[in-house]
Amino acid sequence: MRTKYFLIIILLFITSNLLFITCGGIEEDEERRILRFEPPEDLRRDATSPVETDNGVNFSVYAPKAKYVSIVGDFNNWIDNRHIMKRNKYGVWSITIPLKEGTYSYKFNIDGVWIIDSKNPNTVKDKFGDLRSVIVVKKGVKFYKKSIYAGYTNAFPPVVTKEGVLFTYNDKFARYVSVAGTFNNWEKDQYFMSKNQNGIWSRIIQLPRGKYYYKFNVVGIWK
Repeated sequence: MRTKYFLIIILLFITSNLLFITCGGIEEDEERRILRFEPPEDLRRDATSPVETDNGVNFSVYAPKAKYVSIVGDFNNWIDNRHIMKRNKYGVWSITIPLKEGTYSYKFNIDGVWIIDSKNPNTVKDKFGDLRSVIVVKKGVKFYKKSIYAGYTNAFPPVVTKEGVLFTYNDKFARYVSVAGTFNNWEKDQYFMSKNQNGIWSRIIQLPRGKYYYKFNVVGIWK
């Protein structure tokens, strides 16, 4: 009889350990998946002319030997470090910038040298006679349209999702809210957020693994 109870106890102990190990493995895999999140890579082998997308206008330039590339234009007061572009493994640098409807002139800054967009045939001369590339944004980004995250009733800390990092902010009376930080050189006009019917603003941003500082810009006031 004692032997029988002893065997039952041993079996229960082994079963509980197996359950613990299995659950622990699931949690570890989930944690590993979150930590390894990286945004999808741009795999273009060549640059293209500017393309309007749902998230803004995508600009690209081929500069495989460049160490630094940014885009400057009417939309950022021609400041060369506000919109730094990202390089893929084929030497194509790209960035998507949310722009409203309108006409914009711009250039690329490649290692300190400003050049026009060779993929865009539309140009205009500035007051000094230098050429600038020109783009006409027809549909534009609707910065303040209703968010697809309509069910949020409260704001919460940033969450890593398969699409990117989800930021939320609660202010039902604000006219506009954006999020900025060390991931975009604190450019307050780049990542505007969308508000749902509950007054919760949200925005998903693709960020590589790392540590970032950030704030919300609420109608011009940093929060």
